[in-house]
Amino acid sequence: MRPISRRRSSTTARSCAAPPDGTVPNDRTTGDPALTRGVAGGAYAERIPVPVTLDLLRYGQERYEIFCAACHGVAGDGESEVARNMTQRRPPSLVDPRVQAFPPGRIYQVIVEGYGLMRSYEPHIPLAERWAIVAYVRALGRSRAAALDALPPPLRERAQKELP
Repeated sequence: MRPISRRRSSTTARSCAAPPDGTVPNDRTTGDPALTRGVAGGAYAERIPVPVTLDLLRYGQERYEIFCAACHGVAGDGESEVARNMTQRRPPSLVDPRVQAFPPGRIYQVIVEGYGLMRSYEPHIPLAERWAIVAYVRALGRSRAAALDALPPPLRERAQKELP
């Protein structure tokens, strides 16, 4: 179909017709740019713009395991079967201090726009799920940086038994 050409199925519709009045195209999210794009005023969002709760982190973990773990690894360390078989550039470790230093808006933007060999997940991951994933990625990094001595005694004992 050529741009601005008549559709064969309709005598009035055009291929790039404007959306009807009072509607928003389904490929455009409106609202606060820090929330919808991870960027506001030319800078990445410095904070996650939704309340970070235990439920949000659990949901973020679930969505991370579905969309991200195949390449970035379950632990976020970039170690996965898919990553080991990549011949070009492997996915980065999300728990690397350099990645953890990114503002949350940057991580969000990578989910939305993709980066390098990673495609955009905007069509596949709704807005609320993206921020849940960002929160979980942050939690992954912090969990790697926590000293055993900082954990409460019951958790410390469990970690000492389970960690290598």
